[in-house]
Amino acid sequence: MEGTYVDGTGLNFPNTVYLIFDMGAILKPSITKTITIGCDIKAGLYQIFSANDSTTGNILFTNSEIEAAYPQWWGAVANDVDDTYASINVTAFQMAIDSMQPLTTAILQGAGKVIITRGVFRINAPIIIPAGYRGFTFGGNNKYYSRSEERR
Repeated sequence: MEGTYVDGTGLNFPNTVYLIFDMGAILKPSITKTITIGCDIKAGLYQIFSANDSTTGNILFTNSEIEAAYPQWWGAVANDVDDTYASINVTAFQMAIDSMQPLTTAILQGAGKVIITRGVFRINAPIIIPAGYRGFTFGGNNKYYSRSEERR
């Protein structure tokens, strides 16, 4: 059901449930809370987690069966026209990467990746990638550049 659902308790979804997100349904942990997801998720390439303001807590995936997270789940938008979504994209990419940290071992075994789909995702600040992190899969004909770089 459409709407933003705020969690102020730090929910934990075990592997015995299955989360299905309709377009327009957004799960938002309160700033000091972490929502732990150990179950499968069914969602499209649209926002399902809140990440666009300073009042949002964390999402952590803990089940190595979770194959991937998408920056779009945190609001990333491919836009090759202007920098409208650049700061949102930085936050969304960082949140997707950070959500997979509990799965470091699984990433080395092929699970727990951040999938960057086809498109141009403009960013306007650094994204911090932990040392040794190999959890990226690029799909399609992607182009990546910062505002200070020439288009390639």
